[in-house]
Amino acid sequence: MKLSQRLTLVSAVFALSAVGHADPVSLDAEPVRVSMFKNGLAMVTSRAAVHEAGTYQVATPEARYGSLWLNWEDGLDLKQIVSTESKRTEEVSTLTVREMLKANVGKTFSIPGDERGEWVTVTLLSMPTDENVDQSGRYLDVSHQGYHGQGGYDGSPFGHPRIIAPTSNELMIIKTENGVEARHPNSVNRIRFNNPDDLQTTTDREMVESVLRFEADGDNGLLELNYLAQGIAWSPSYVVELLDDESVRVACKAVIVNDLMDLDNVDVELIAGYPNIQFASTPSAMSRVSLNQLLQSLMQSGQNRGHNVMSNRMVAQQAMSYSDGFSNISASLPTEPVAGEGAEDLYFYQIPDVTLAKGERGYFPLLSADVPACPHVYTWEIADYVDQQGRYHGQPDESQQVVWHSIELTNTTEQPWTTAPAMTVKDGRVLGQDTMHFVPPGGSTLLRITQAISVDAQQNELEVERERGAAIFHGSTYDKVTIEGKLKITNHKAEAVTVRISKTLTGEVVSADAAPDVVKLASGLRGVNPRSRLTWEIEVQPGAEEGSEVTYRYSFFTR
Repeated sequence: MKLSQRLTLVSAVFALSAVGHADPVSLDAEPVRVSMFKNGLAMVTSRAAVHEAGTYQVATPEARYGSLWLNWEDGLDLKQIVSTESKRTEEVSTLTVREMLKANVGKTFSIPGDERGEWVTVTLLSMPTDENVDQSGRYLDVSHQGYHGQGGYDGSPFGHPRIIAPTSNELMIIKTENGVEARHPNSVNRIRFNNPDDLQTTTDREMVESVLRFEADGDNGLLELNYLAQGIAWSPSYVVELLDDESVRVACKAVIVNDLMDLDNVDVELIAGYPNIQFASTPSAMSRVSLNQLLQSLMQSGQNRGHNVMSNRMVAQQAMSYSDGFSNISASLPTEPVAGEGAEDLYFYQIPDVTLAKGERGYFPLLSADVPACPHVYTWEIADYVDQQGRYHGQPDESQQVVWHSIELTNTTEQPWTTAPAMTVKDGRVLGQDTMHFVPPGGSTLLRITQAISVDAQQNELEVERERGAAIFHGSTYDKVTIEGKLKITNHKAEAVTVRISKTLTGEVVSADAAPDVVKLASGLRGVNPRSRLTWEIEVQPGAEEGSEVTYRYSFFTR
């Protein structure tokens, strides 16, 4: 579709009162493309056909601030685009006694008569209109010009319309054996029909909706609405199947959670990345919220600028159940990955012709690929026990540490792997589940499987030297303390394992066995002690008695 290059930022046209147009034609804008993030936000493209010149209206989408744009085909010209209210009548089931009375005007039935509980047979002659009546049947004073039904007086988000007493035209008229009476509808809390066939259980209810109304000139053509909306998201997850000592099979699926709108053969894009949507929680200026509410929401969005509450990180992981394990997972996986393309720092997985009703959840396989991997990587990470103030917070002597059995994966596909939960399986058995972090094509990542209970790790640190008053920093006197640490790894498996050990420490490294890689860290630059990370790769032979030991020393200043 060739669309005019003229784009209309409709959020600049902010009309809060209805414009007098005679019988506008209502259009249904059907979604044709939805590009969704994982945080519930999506870019929606909807289209509607305009067949001839005239006055039209289309339901105002629940767009986010600054994101609602209209464009249209050449040969079609739109004018006087305003946001206003439209009233329509819809037949609905009666939900209250008041609605039941309204639906049965002209009928004869019984109502409670007095405090003695006697019933009185009446014929309902007329009912008041429902204008300015709340759900409890109270009459509202909406004469104050600041009240628009969405925020109270003068746009105050905490205001409420004033309750007023009913007037004569707010009474129902009934006929009894004693004559004609006028009563308030709220005085009736029960109705009894002697003949159930006379009961009318539906009524016409006036519905008010927000619409975009416009004048169309020229030939027929398509109108397109583009906007950000909240209410649809995708949730990815992985299965990593161990094949042998050099490769694994990585499969990815997406679950689309649709609470936004009905999708019928809609092209869907699943976006991987970290979006910067500053006004994700602010409604569009065309949404007819009060001006005060809009300004308050804009101020809040500005205050939250430094706090990314809508980051497109992993949402809560999906619960999964498998009755027969994973012995035949390949049958449900695509032989070719779904199409996709990158745009700047985001990636778009493309799924055409998606049909998914509002409230439904859809399951969509994305990729399956055999990739190189090292399935037996053991990691041991040891925390820093010295804080920025030079205070030591060590663990108890001979404390047992945690060694993780992990997989090192290399992404040899043409698509990135987005952050998501990943379940590791082998021979149809679940081994573990952890988070797989974002991996670009050609990149590698380490995925934890489970704790390596067959590899025992112990760590101990002792103070071996203290020099009192060794230095003065910023007018304060510091002691210089030397710590000696010992690491011991015992391999209870039948084969040798290689363990990656990472130790972060505050202070100067004095010595270390087994020639670790020492990296100076940029954190804590304002402190008197530097920070470093020591990394070893040690092959540990099997044997419960021997094990492997590493000794290191470092010194730091403390008050």
